Amino acid sequence: MPELSEVEQVRRQMARIRCELDENVEDVVVSAKQMTDWRFYVKAYPWATVALAFVAGYFVVPRRVEIVRPDADEIAKLAKKNRIVVQDKTSAVQKADRGVGGAILNFVANMAMRTIMAYVGQQVGKIAGIQAAEPSPPGPQPTGANPGDTYGKPH
Repeated sequence: MPELSEVEQVRRQMARIRCELDENVEDVVVSAKQMTDWRFYVKAYPWATVALAFVAGYFVVPRRVEIVRPDADEIAKLAKKNRIVVQDKTSAVQKADRGVGGAILNFVANMAMRTIMAYVGQQVGKIAGIQAAEPSPPGPQPTGANPGDTYGKPH
């Protein structure tokens, strides 16, 4: 009989370990869900979240373009360093004119594309609606109202 008590002890210990494992797995699942939820961090660390958002915004926002109006000496220095960009005023004016015309053309093209997409969407919706409204294909139908009736076979 001592062997049975040892066997029973081992069985009880294994059952206890299984229960503990189930609880540990549930805890791991809950903590994993919590770690991947951004709302947890906002609630737990609000100031750190604000700081992180500020830093991310600082790096995401582009720097302002610095327009330099140099004198003759500075132009000579920039030319020696090959860091000078010269733009003709007439080409800049032409680009500005193309910019306004291009913006108008872009707007019209965008509106046309949206109109076409809306029309196609309506037509697809009509086709899908017609197909959904069509009766189902013929198949075995119940022959009577009794629960024991068979499908497609007369009595």
